[in-house]
Amino acid sequence: MAQRNTAPGDDGEHVIQVRGLKNAFGDSVIHDGLDLDVRRGEILGVVGGSGTGKSVLMRSIIGLQTPVEGEITVFGEPTIGREETEATNIRKRWGVLFQGGALFSTLTVAENVQVPLREFYRDLNPALMAEIAAYKVVMTGLKPDAGPKYPAELSGGMKKRAGLARALALDPELLFLDEPTAGLDPIGAAAFDDLTQSLQKTLGLTVFLITHDLDTLYAICDRVAVLARNSHGFAALRFALARMGAVMVPINFMLKAEEVAYILRHAGAETLATDTGLADLAQQAA
Repeated sequence: MAQRNTAPGDDGEHVIQVRGLKNAFGDSVIHDGLDLDVRRGEILGVVGGSGTGKSVLMRSIIGLQTPVEGEITVFGEPTIGREETEATNIRKRWGVLFQGGALFSTLTVAENVQVPLREFYRDLNPALMAEIAAYKVVMTGLKPDAGPKYPAELSGGMKKRAGLARALALDPELLFLDEPTAGLDPIGAAAFDDLTQSLQKTLGLTVFLITHDLDTLYAICDRVAVLARNSHGFAALRFALARMGAVMVPINFMLKAEEVAYILRHAGAETLATDTGLADLAQQAA
């Protein structure tokens, strides 16, 4: 795995640290007292029921959502309340694949990949930008002739890979993936998982992966963070899971990927009460 230099204030172990995070939209509280550590070089899976704030958490970390309370540090530097110009050096070090790819429909695949380059390196030679974009397109498993195509000409899987190519444009150390396999068939999802794991090992990436795909959790995630709405009902859940040799603790608990996959596959929807926020995942596993 490639070695990365640590920034001042970075402990070298945790790329992301979240402490006491609270997010709310009006009277609706999404997160309250959320703590999370993301270790350097791992693939962290983030799961939870609809409305538990998986994407909101990611948006808070990358600065698109301002939390009500809490602290977030990325690469040892605080990200909340900083001016855009102050956060530029941090933003260069991560890449983001949003749900559905989020490609600009009026730009070609190659032009989409060049967007981060044009934002952060405006004086870069256009020919070099084109060369970098072509390389990233091929790196993500697309054919070279995908570069001149527009998003409307791509399949769902190709759009995901094009979005991934853009996320990798700046050679980031940290990669955010929001539901990367959603909408893909099983073969396409497995291929994208293999690609993610291969890139993580080759490039030395730390990956923050939001997913509902249980196969993804089992296949490529090192650890899993489970978001739940509240702790009501966890006592009964913990008792049921203890009989299977598993241990579950209240909100913001961390488990190994294989433990989560096992729990969700074998506990069943009836065991996972709705108020845990995991019932939809259990339905998939049942």
